[in-house]
Amino acid sequence: SVEISRADAVVEEQTDLFITDGSKPYPYRIPGIAKAHNGDLIAVSDYRICGADIGNGRVDLVGRISKDNGRNWGDEFTIKSGTGTTGTVDCGFGDPAIVADAESDEVLLISVCGNTVYGSATRSNPNRVARFRSHDNGKTWSDFEEITESIYTPFDNSTLGPIQSLFFGSGRICQSRQVKVGKYYRLYAALCARPNGNRVIYSDDFGET
Repeated sequence: SVEISRADAVVEEQTDLFITDGSKPYPYRIPGIAKAHNGDLIAVSDYRICGADIGNGRVDLVGRISKDNGRNWGDEFTIKSGTGTTGTVDCGFGDPAIVADAESDEVLLISVCGNTVYGSATRSNPNRVARFRSHDNGKTWSDFEEITESIYTPFDNSTLGPIQSLFFGSGRICQSRQVKVGKYYRLYAALCARPNGNRVIYSDDFGET
């Protein structure tokens, strides 16, 4: 047999999905990807029209879909546009985290929303949380539902104390392959949270509670 070093290995073809250039001058950040029940790949990102993170103005959520395991990708589409209006829940939407259900056409996306900055938010004025759903493998999406309190409240009396600000981390929500309660396999999500470190939450009804 012949060993091939890393230096000699053939580099797989790369595809840039969210490109900041002359036609799209604002930065993309925090991408996520999921494989839908029908086999499609759904890539999501935030598009920072304000030029910065949530809390600084308008941020949109965008997506692209591949029907051939990433070889080709459809056009970019908007999942939700922020308004850029100071002090509103819909000022911006960013840091999307996504999961596709293993046994249905449902897809769940959770994002930060609003007009507060992670490092200076407080329990009374936290980073807010938005939930989006697709029932057709990511092709179309519901409008957002704000679920801020349902995420923060369970930690209010914890030994670590209340959370002042949080977001769902690393663009991903994980679904168990073993733990199933009723209709769905369990979801797990890592929360980047302050103070006193990160937390983990879970859901047995695909993000409803």
